[in-house]
Amino acid sequence: MRSRIVKCTSALVLLMLATASGQLLADEKIVEIESRPGVTQKFIFIKPEQPKAAMVLIPGAGGKLDLGTFLGVTTINPAYAPSFAVESRKEFAKNSLMIAVIDSPSDRKKDGMGWGWRVTDAHARDIEAVVTFLKKQANVPVWLAGSSNASLSAANFVSRIGNGDVHGLAIGAAMTNITPDNEFNPAFSTQYRYGAMSVSGLDSFTGPVLIYWHKDDECVLSPPADAPRLAGKFTKSQKVEVRYIERKAYAASSRANPCLTGSIHDLNGVHEDAVKIIAEYILKNSTMNQAAQQGAPGDAPKAVRP
Repeated sequence: MRSRIVKCTSALVLLMLATASGQLLADEKIVEIESRPGVTQKFIFIKPEQPKAAMVLIPGAGGKLDLGTFLGVTTINPAYAPSFAVESRKEFAKNSLMIAVIDSPSDRKKDGMGWGWRVTDAHARDIEAVVTFLKKQANVPVWLAGSSNASLSAANFVSRIGNGDVHGLAIGAAMTNITPDNEFNPAFSTQYRYGAMSVSGLDSFTGPVLIYWHKDDECVLSPPADAPRLAGKFTKSQKVEVRYIERKAYAASSRANPCLTGSIHDLNGVHEDAVKIIAEYILKNSTMNQAAQQGAPGDAPKAVRP
C-alpha cells in the first residue's frame, strides 16, 4: 500500500510541476510543417503579442534537439537545452521577437545536421519553409541567427536562395578554420577549408549582417580574429557590423569541449550579453529604410567593442 501511495504522490508532484511549467511556457509550442515532399520540420515557436521582427534560431553542433512535449511542456535533448540558440529563446521573445528554434528535419533524426548536411540545398529549403511560416504569422522582417555550425547553415541559405524572404543575418563564432586534422570531419576541410567563408555567394546578400564573437573563444575552428574577415565577405550588404563580447566567460567544466555546448565558444555564462547585442541590432535594423539609411553597399564592416 505504501508503495502505491508513494507512486501516486510522485505522479501528482510531477503533474503539478509540469502544469506550472506549462503555464510559464504557454506562449511557446512545437510546430511541425512539411518542408520538402515527405519531409517535416519541427521547431519551437514563440509569438509575442506584437512582434517587431522574427528570428529563425539555428542550433549548432549536430542540431538534434529531439523536440517533443510532455503534459504540454516542451521537451528538448538535454545535450542541447543549455546551448545558446536554445536557452536564449525566451529572452529574445521578451524583446518582441517572434522565434522559431529549428530541430533536425524528419529525414535527419538519426544523423542530425552535420557539416556536410548544412551545405545542402535540402537544408536551405527546410529553413526557407520556416521563414515562410513566420511571414504568414506576422508580416515582420525575418532574420537567420545562430552560431558555430549554424554559420554554415546561414551561409548555405544565402548561397542557394540569396535574400529570399530573409531580411538580415546574425552569425556568431562561425566555423572559419576547418583544418584537415580537425577531430570532427577531416574530409569536409578539402572543400570548405575556411568553413562559412568557403561557401560561395555571400556577396549576393544585401540585407544587414551582424557578426558576433566572444573575444576569448578557444575553439580552433572559430578564431575570433576571423570575425572581420567573415564580415568582409558580405560586400553587397548595406550594413555589416562586428561585435565582440568582452565580459569574462567560463567553460561549464574543465572537461567541456571548447567547440561545443558549455564552452566559451557557446557563450557559456554570457548569454545575456549576446542576447542584448543581437536583439538591439535586429530591432534597430528592422525598422529603418535600408537603402536610405544603412549606407552604400560595400561599406567597410565596423568593429564595435561593447
